[in-house]
Amino acid sequence: METINILCATDNNYAPYCGIMLTSLFESNKDCHFVVYVFEDGSVTDENIQKYRCLAKKYGNEIVLKTIDESMVKGFPINENAHITVPTYYRLFAADLLPKDVHKVIYLDCDVIVVGDIRPLWNVNLKDLAFAGIMDCTPLLDQSCNRLGYASSYSYINAGVLVYNLDCWRENGLVEKISGYIYENDANLIYMDQDALNGVLFDKKKMLPEQYNFSTEFFERNHWESYLKERQHHYMDECINAVIIHYQGRIKPWNIRNYRGPFFYKWDKYRKKSLWRSCVRIVPWHKHFADRVKRCIYSIFYRYRNAQWIVLRKNRFCYKECII
Repeated sequence: METINILCATDNNYAPYCGIMLTSLFESNKDCHFVVYVFEDGSVTDENIQKYRCLAKKYGNEIVLKTIDESMVKGFPINENAHITVPTYYRLFAADLLPKDVHKVIYLDCDVIVVGDIRPLWNVNLKDLAFAGIMDCTPLLDQSCNRLGYASSYSYINAGVLVYNLDCWRENGLVEKISGYIYENDANLIYMDQDALNGVLFDKKKMLPEQYNFSTEFFERNHWESYLKERQHHYMDECINAVIIHYQGRIKPWNIRNYRGPFFYKWDKYRKKSLWRSCVRIVPWHKHFADRVKRCIYSIFYRYRNAQWIVLRKNRFCYKECII
């Protein structure tokens, strides 16, 4: 049975969602053996640690928790408006913190689920490239590249799913280079570690199909309407073949009264199979009612022009919820 190395990073707030993500990975790939490295900030409770151990035992895999010294990221900027927390930087130190006999690892964000075979992603040939990933869903891709000072032909990768060539990182001292880049360009970084990865390694990355990091934001109206028709058709096809679904954006599927986005029931399926079934955040009724009234007002005045989700063909999704 093939062994696949997985990396994720969390604090205690996201520990349940990390557990649900790993449940989806194990459920969808029962013929693989996984060694999972969880970088955490020391806040993960004994209860969640025990659940991780039970999860690993249930599926016959290994989960290794490693507490990261926050001094490693001291002085790194945090953009709260972009929903960035300190653990998001931990992935940058994988080459230094993982065992030297780990040559490749797949990084997965806590707000993704795996619904298909991950082996094709693991078997990607990186040669002398530093990492592989999927183009970000932002319609302002050219602006992101220009802001970071490289040609838009190199594209801009979303850091939610990455395949690291750790040998390349170690041989070229990339951890130190990226850390230096963050300190020198902190005022120019919006998406922090993601910006740093693209800014330093723009010409040392491999582009992969969107099916391996299919963002729900592809179907947000403000994104969708900016895409050319051929790109829209491409995303529709990738949606059907999605292997990894990324619940990107401010509102997450565990906010169950406020989230009406695509693929909610896929996430909820794995929540129910996991050891964190009760982890959903139920918005208080008074706040939920106020949000519903606000949506209705928006729909009346803007006639759904501010609707968050598009309506897709074949009634695959039909989301007319307005942005809060």
